[in-house]
Amino acid sequence: MKKRFFVPSFLQQFDTWLLKHKPAAWSARTHLLLYYTIIFSAIITLFSFLSFSDARQRSDADVWSGFTGLAAFTAFVFWLIFLLRFNVFKRFGNWKKGEGLQMFGLYFINVAALVFTAFIPYMVECINANRAYNDYELVNDINEINLTACQLDYNILPKKFKIDTLELVKADTTKHSNVILPEEQVTIDSVVTAEYDEAAAPAEYRVNYSHTSDTSNFYARVNGADSSKKISDSVYVFFDCPEYIFARSYQAEQYGKVESLSSFEIYNKVVKNYKQPDKAALLKKMKQFDDKYATEHPDYSDHQDKTYNSIIEKKYYINEINWSIENIARKKYWWESSSESITRFFWYITLVITLLVFIFRSTTVKTFFLSLLAAVILLIGTGIIIGVFRIYDKGTLIFILSYYLLFLITSFSIKAASVRNALQGIALNFTVFLTVFIPLAAVSLYFEFLQDMNINHQYDYILHEKRNLYSFYAEVTGVVLLLILIEPVFRKLYKRWLALPEE
Repeated sequence: MKKRFFVPSFLQQFDTWLLKHKPAAWSARTHLLLYYTIIFSAIITLFSFLSFSDARQRSDADVWSGFTGLAAFTAFVFWLIFLLRFNVFKRFGNWKKGEGLQMFGLYFINVAALVFTAFIPYMVECINANRAYNDYELVNDINEINLTACQLDYNILPKKFKIDTLELVKADTTKHSNVILPEEQVTIDSVVTAEYDEAAAPAEYRVNYSHTSDTSNFYARVNGADSSKKISDSVYVFFDCPEYIFARSYQAEQYGKVESLSSFEIYNKVVKNYKQPDKAALLKKMKQFDDKYATEHPDYSDHQDKTYNSIIEKKYYINEINWSIENIARKKYWWESSSESITRFFWYITLVITLLVFIFRSTTVKTFFLSLLAAVILLIGTGIIIGVFRIYDKGTLIFILSYYLLFLITSFSIKAASVRNALQGIALNFTVFLTVFIPLAAVSLYFEFLQDMNINHQYDYILHEKRNLYSFYAEVTGVVLLLILIEPVFRKLYKRWLALPEE
């Protein structure tokens, strides 16, 4: 056999062995595709490490991922060309039991390897950011910046707390004439706007006096307030601290291992018992933070905003520091913040492409592209019907299930056919493609009907949780169902259809 480009001798020998002993597995070219993909991934990884050395800068991983995806798509096209050169199944070769399932698995591995390369730039950014900054550093620095800024500019900080008085009252059931809900389930829609009793709160607490019948919000406010004073069992006065947070990062504070200080905690540490600090040492510390994070220093000499927070932010370039810390945190916690969406995207894009390749290898080229054309026509026609009759979610799911039943019946008619019919081949292609999604469509339709019958907003949340759980079960069931049917049903139907004489 002719030696392949840049392939070591051991892999060449393995390729020859596969051709002689496992021609079906050899035809998938998995060993060669994985070999070249590993080399390509190593090159992309090296260039990514060299390019993403400064975690403070805006992420360019999306651009790199786009170019990597184009290269992976080019490799995918070359792989398809090699697949066209030899097909044991279509040539009625020695096809052993279980090889249909094996081929699906090999196609899945090949596609997954190519799709994976597009994620390498994001992974390298994440690794670089984690190497440069630990899980405590960002939030600790944010806290130190806020404490230091408050000590340096104590004189311009507001010291007066905002005062709110809130009274818990009985629900205004007149707004719920059709259904009367239990008090603990009444929502914020039933806020009472009547005049309050002047005697309900002392004069010094009559600032922003309001009523609510939402017990959950009321007690959440009681437990979450900076400070509160109980006037009675149903009346509380809340004292809200002024804003003392200048440096911040949502990602770092959410996923870091250190709690960020609230304005009230900063008040207790700095403002409440203020002592004159060593300003030279504090200025030096702020300069260190500036050097560590800020990558640019705009000229704020003529800025017009004279509020205390704007003055502090511009004096110490805190906006620029925030920008850098947020860039670092997005890269550092890329996986923590998006693991579910990344996993689902990777899984579904790989699964869909694998199904298309499997169908492409099992049917004729003409029927495959006719199937794609039929899919486009069906999507357009169904979309028009759904839009005109405004049936949307339930309508889409009903159409999917109805189409699948029609395709399944047409596919099984191949067993009684005397000639190869393109319509039957298209129906079989659609059946194979849709099988994995049918359990999910059925579960989704079931919960859509339950949602329509549900009028209890408290139960909506429970229903949503149940839907997520059963949808996951349906996704797993769809994959298992496909794998079970590939060998005893779909491969036999394809074999029967290919063996029939053309019309």
